[in-house]
Amino acid sequence: MVIRPPTNTARQSTRDMPRDQYWQGQARGLLLALIEDSPDFQDRAKSIRANFPQFAWQCMLEIRRYGSGRPIGWWDETGEWHTRSWVNEDDDAVRYCREIEKLTKEFGLRCEWGPDAIHRLVSMPGTYPGGFWWRGEEKITITLRVEISPGTRWGDVKSGVLKEAKRQFEAAISPLRERVGFPERDRGPDNLERNVRIFYRSVCLGLGPLQVWNDGLREVGPGKGLNYETIRAIVSETAGLLGIAL
Repeated sequence: MVIRPPTNTARQSTRDMPRDQYWQGQARGLLLALIEDSPDFQDRAKSIRANFPQFAWQCMLEIRRYGSGRPIGWWDETGEWHTRSWVNEDDDAVRYCREIEKLTKEFGLRCEWGPDAIHRLVSMPGTYPGGFWWRGEEKITITLRVEISPGTRWGDVKSGVLKEAKRQFEAAISPLRERVGFPERDRGPDNLERNVRIFYRSVCLGLGPLQVWNDGLREVGPGKGLNYETIRAIVSETAGLLGIAL
């Protein structure tokens, strides 16, 4: 028989995914939630959906192959769109990608994942546009030999059975965890939510460090220890975590 754990192992593996990937995903989710809640973004997204209803609830890969079945262009690592030479710029899919490119740049997501995230927020509002992590699943065989007699009870052998089964399980799970990059637990960056809100105000809304410090501390959380220079450092460090070029 195959024994399946009763717990949600997908959720467990999300907690245990590689540290940098997990915390980048957390930061990305916080930032995109702030962008999606922005009235300016909502107005632009509504307009794009109205002008390109055919691309609602389609993934970007399908849009990039729209019509011809071949890729009509690509996004570079800064979130800029490049149309292939043989494709007409008036093509609906190209025009849509250009709109996504503009919106991506306006909100400062100069990164490889920015356009796809903005597309998801536009065409699939309310869904999380983050990445996923392959958690890796395998089946293992645990072999036990138990000596019993007519008078043997489960309690007589239970401890030995569990001890040996655990030993074999740990021997099998260790290389699997190593292959997929399970980390040691850590608590992640300090003040992650506050730092992302500062980044959002600085990069996505275009406020300078002094403006963020003067006008926005009540919106980004406790201001203890924050000043002009530390805000600049927070923006820089958060950009690095998110993989966004400043």
